[in-house]
Amino acid sequence: MRKLTLAAAVAAALWIPLAGRASDTPLQNAALAWDRGDYIAALTTYLEMVKGSASDADLEAIALQTGELFQTVELTTDGDAPQFSRNGQYIAYETGVVPARKVRIVATAEPLKVVAELKGHRAAFSSDGTKLAYLKIPESASIAQAAAAVETAPADQRAQRVTALNGVVALESRVVVRDLASGGETEMNTTGFRVTSVASVPTGVIVAATPAEGAGQIYSASTSAPPVALTSGDGDKTIGAINTPGTALTFTVRAAGGGRGGRGGDATPAGQPAAAPTFRLLTIADGKVSTITGSAPAFSADGTSLAYIARDGAETALMIAPVADSTAAKAVRKGIERIDAPAFSPDGQRIAFQMMSKEDWEVHIVGRDGTGETRVTREIQHDLLPRFIGPDRLIAMVGEARHRRSNVYDLASGKRTRVFHNNTVRTIAPEYAWVPSPDGNKLLIVAERDGDTVSTERGVYMVDLSKRVSRDELRARIST
Repeated sequence: MRKLTLAAAVAAALWIPLAGRASDTPLQNAALAWDRGDYIAALTTYLEMVKGSASDADLEAIALQTGELFQTVELTTDGDAPQFSRNGQYIAYETGVVPARKVRIVATAEPLKVVAELKGHRAAFSSDGTKLAYLKIPESASIAQAAAAVETAPADQRAQRVTALNGVVALESRVVVRDLASGGETEMNTTGFRVTSVASVPTGVIVAATPAEGAGQIYSASTSAPPVALTSGDGDKTIGAINTPGTALTFTVRAAGGGRGGRGGDATPAGQPAAAPTFRLLTIADGKVSTITGSAPAFSADGTSLAYIARDGAETALMIAPVADSTAAKAVRKGIERIDAPAFSPDGQRIAFQMMSKEDWEVHIVGRDGTGETRVTREIQHDLLPRFIGPDRLIAMVGEARHRRSNVYDLASGKRTRVFHNNTVRTIAPEYAWVPSPDGNKLLIVAERDGDTVSTERGVYMVDLSKRVSRDELRARIST
């Protein structure tokens, strides 16, 4: 009899709805309603709480359930290639397609204001943040003709004609340096070169370009004399990362006759066994080029150190080398686990990286002396691309490439906070690029925020990690 009574009691307890328990708070009840799809009930409760005396912790939970926690500004509904100037005073992003591509420059002082719109692309701020170098696209008959050919191309010829258009644009574009304070522009002499990218450094302007004959090289450009080659040899050169002082850069080489250059290093010519990836390091002052066996290079904040990944058979090593002498590289960590995407802390004393745990990437940090390795993430989805945005704060991405989301990790408390959303019910906001400001308080994100993951347009957004949405803003969000 006692067993039957106990069984009946247990069964009755199981049938009692969780939301009906006396111990549940309004926040818990609303969360349960949200989980079962009763959004009206959840939002009604949230609105009552926001209008009432909800605590800061409750407001944070409501904000994250219904959308964004941090103040977010939409810079454009269709753009990419966002970046901050090194002094944090400007933002640049690009919008439109070649040859109508434009670079917009936005002053970060509130309220945000577009201060210039330039017809061009491949923009790069100078090391001190006072200038912007870019490829200015001119009006020309040959560019117009190539663009018209793309528009009328049959499907099987479109890719070929787009390549032809890009070649004409690269040949006729002019390297221009704009003074951000005065608006004055200075044109570099690159006549006869197909320029693919630019960088503004203290010593002048660096370009990756291809001459009329021969392989593409990295050059120093000036206003009068022809470009001076800083590299040599076969294969087109592609600029990678540039250190903060603008004294060194990495580049890769596209092998002649096939293959692809890229982040992983120099390509292997067709028909040959795969070689270990390599990249090159160029120190600009002395013109020294070093070939480094490894991938995923990343400079320290002061520009004096370089981290990268080296692989030897089944073993993977996290390496650190002085920029002044890459032969003095030392292994910070070695193991059979795959690792990737190293990033220095602001003081250069720790390195964040992603490590494969069985079939899942997780984020770890380790001291540059190899001590104190700590696992930061524990998520069934991939955790990728960590970046320090403060002494004890990381940003990293969760998920597959087609629907990644950014999160901030407090290394002291272990707390994870989602950064971005679109403030709507049951839709996602896939993110594709993330650029932190120099002080780590702001983040530029390229994302699809409209809930339509089929659309080709991707917006550019600035998230202020130092400012949370207000109670009034949260009330307005829930009410609509």
